[in-house]
Order: sequence, then structure tokens, then C-alpha cells
Amino acid sequence: MGHNTSSLAGSGGCGKNGDGGGDTIPPTIVSVSPVDGAIGVPITTTITATFSEVMNATSINESTFSIEGATGTVSYEGTTATLTPSADLAYNTTFTVTVTTGVKDIAGNPMAADYIWSFTTGSPTTGNAAGSLDLTFGSSGIVTTDIGNSYDYAQALALQSDGKIVAAGYARIGGTEDFAMARYLTTGTLDITFGNAGTVTTAIGSFTDEAYALGIQEDGKIVVAGRSNNGTNYDFAMARYLSDGTLDSTFGTAGTVTTAIGSGHDYVHTLGIQTDGKIVLAGEYYKDFNYYYTLARYFSDGTLDPSFGTGGIATTAIGNGFDYILALGIQTDGKIVAAGFALIGSYYDFALARYWP
Repeated sequence: MGHNTSSLAGSGGCGKNGDGGGDTIPPTIVSVSPVDGAIGVPITTTITATFSEVMNATSINESTFSIEGATGTVSYEGTTATLTPSADLAYNTTFTVTVTTGVKDIAGNPMAADYIWSFTTGSPTTGNAAGSLDLTFGSSGIVTTDIGNSYDYAQALALQSDGKIVAAGYARIGGTEDFAMARYLTTGTLDITFGNAGTVTTAIGSFTDEAYALGIQEDGKIVVAGRSNNGTNYDFAMARYLSDGTLDSTFGTAGTVTTAIGSGHDYVHTLGIQTDGKIVLAGEYYKDFNYYYTLARYFSDGTLDPSFGTGGIATTAIGNGFDYILALGIQTDGKIVAAGFALIGSYYDFALARYWP
């Protein structure tokens, strides 16, 4: 790891919650990218430093955050400062980065000592090889996030117009699974302005809730869909969030919607958002020992659109008993294309169906 050039101050005296009534604890750097000692770093890398708390943005600039042997511009968002070099770095070169004690937190506390680390760029043939990990992302190109108290599964991903990355799926919270989301900055660090320090979990019902689909509306609201167990079987389930990760209270019931297609299991695997803001969920429902292609369309407030199918729901039998939608596309003319697989005879085949809007 990078290192401070002297030991931290503030081991005694008043802390953030001390009797002195003020924040006197110096901020620290909790992670950097590229990591200290990294090799083979792409010459197009950006350099980031993530602090232990929100900082005074005006104190983070080219004089307090710099790279030896290169110039660049400095920006700051959340708790992360980013240094973007003005030009590609040199190949096969070790660069030293310094964050000085000139950086301060909101209370005016400076870091106790300069933070210094270094990394080495790759050669022309390996530094930015196509298909190689982007070492500027996360930890040497990889990010993992622990959300619940057991297994966490990301099932869908979308990119916002500002480049932030949203992943959705489900996490085990207590004894059941809940909808789960995480949002990341372009560097792979969690966006602490989203939900609870970057992650969100939502219990749709009292039992298992699993998300498999994700869409971002033009207004930045985030739609997540999957299935929710009502205690007997699964129903279509959906939640919509504001751009900060809070549930959208104008949508469905306090931000969530469940739809029982039949009396058996109903699963959502994918979704689409029309240009008029209507939301299409797609998957399958179970009836009489068979699964059927199933679509449901909703108005932007989460209520079913009765002009679509029968009461907002369209079902299609394709094969001889087992039809599953896994992908969905909306054409420019509004027609809806669903794709998945169907049991034809003794084998499953590709299965596509197209619907009028």
C-alpha cells in the first residue's frame, strides 16, 4: 500500500464525537488506483484516491494531488479524487503520486502527512492489450461488493448517461433474499451518494425477492424487476428508484409493484422501457403443468396498461409445455420482440415472438 511519510496524529484528544464538540480527526486515504506497486498499468490510466470522509473540494487540486513526471487535471466527487493526465503516460516508467497535507476535510482538518505511492506502466505490447484487465478499475481491474450476510448475486447491469455503473440482483438479508442494487463510479468505487453508501436492498414481500432485470429511464429513475414469493408461489415484481437510490413513492405502492399472472409461479427475466415511458416486463407463468411466454405492460405510475393484451397481460404458448422468455427488445416502430427457448418435441429450440405495441 501507499504510505504516509509520518505517523498519524490525533490518537488522543477529542474525536468526531468527543466532548470538544468538533471534528478534530485528520482524514486518511483508504484506497488508491492504480494500487501501490502495480505493474503493467495502461498508459491511459487515471489516478484516484478515496478518502475516509467527505473532503473540502477546493483543497483538492493540481498542487495537492500530483504525479511526478506528468501533468493533469484534478476532479473530486463523493469521497474520491481523480487525477486525469493531460497526455498518455510514458511506457515502462515508474510514476510517483503524492497527495499532500494541503487537502482538508469539511471541518478543516488536514491529513497528518503526505500520502505517496507509485506504479509502473506497461510496455507498448502489454500495457493496453485488447482484452486485458483495465487496471484503473477497482483493484487491478476487478471489483467485488459484499451486500448481505450471505450470498449476493448480480443478475443485470446498466450504464447511466454519466458513465456510472448500476448492477442489480439479490442479496440474502436475514433469512430471505431481497432485491439488491449497487452503483459504482467509473473507477469502480462505490458511489456513496447512492442508497446506503452505494448499495440498496428492498424487501418486496415477506419472503424471497429476486431481481433479474434492470432498466434506466430517460429521467434517470431506475427500474428493477424479478419475482417475489407471496408465501405460496412467485409473482411478477418490480421496484422503481429515484436516481439517489430511494424508492419512488409515486410508483405502485410506495415504490413497488407485484402482479399475479396466474395461480402458479410467475417469473420476470427481462424488461424494456418504451419511448412513451411505459414499462414492459417479460418472463413466463405456470399453468396446468406448462410454462408460457408472458408479457405485462405498465403505465409509468406502475399500473397495468389495459390496452395491452388482456388487462395488461399477453401470454403465448409456443412449444409443448415449457416456454421461457430471457431477452426483450423494443423496435423503433414500437413492436416488441421476445426471445428465449421453447420445448419443441424432445429438445429446446431458440424461440422468438413479436408483438404489436
